[in-house]
Amino acid sequence: YNVSDPDGIYSVAAVYKHQALQLVSEKSNTATKPFIIEKGDNQILTLNNNSLIIPNAITSKLRQATIEFMFKTSSLAGAANKLGDPNGNFLINISASGQIVAGWSTSGANDYASTASGVIKANKWYHIAVVVDNNTITIYVDGMKKKSVTSSNYTGLGAIGDFVLGLDGSPMNGSIDEFRIWRCARSMTDIYA
Repeated sequence: YNVSDPDGIYSVAAVYKHQALQLVSEKSNTATKPFIIEKGDNQILTLNNNSLIIPNAITSKLRQATIEFMFKTSSLAGAANKLGDPNGNFLINISASGQIVAGWSTSGANDYASTASGVIKANKWYHIAVVVDNNTITIYVDGMKKKSVTSSNYTGLGAIGDFVLGLDGSPMNGSIDEFRIWRCARSMTDIYA
C-alpha cells in the first residue's frame, strides 16, 4: 500500500485468503505517522520511537506458546524496547544494557527470565525467541538458550488479546522482521533451524 498523505490517519488489517474464503482481521489502532517500508523481497518494520498494536493476537489461553522475531537497533542508549500485553500480564523487554527480560511479572524472582547484560548489541540483527511451556519460560538468542525459569505462580500465556510492540509509553526503537506467535513450545532444534 502506498501512503498518499503522510499527515493522514491510517490503520492496518490482515487479510487471509484460502480458495473462495476470505477473512479480515480487526483493524489496528489508528496511526498518524505512517511507517513507509521500501518495496523489495524482504520487508522489515522499523519503529523509530513508535508503537504498533497487533489486534487480537492471542484471544484464548495457551498452555504453550513461542514468540519469535528478528531484532536490530541502532542504539541501546535509553532503550525501553518493551513488547507484549498492554495490561502488563506478559512482557518482553530489551533494555539499554542489552539484557532481555521476559515473563509474566517482575515482582517474583521465578516469574520472569532475565539474560545477562550485553546479550544484545547495537547495529546487529538477532533472532529472539521466548518460549512458554506451561510454567516454564525460556529465552533463546540466535538459536542458543540464554535463560530459563520455572514459575510457581503462573502457567501458560493468558488470553491477552492485543500484542503491542512498544508498551507503557516506551516506544520501540529498532527494526523487527519475521515476527511470529506460535501456539506451541518450539524446541531449541526448531528455533535454531
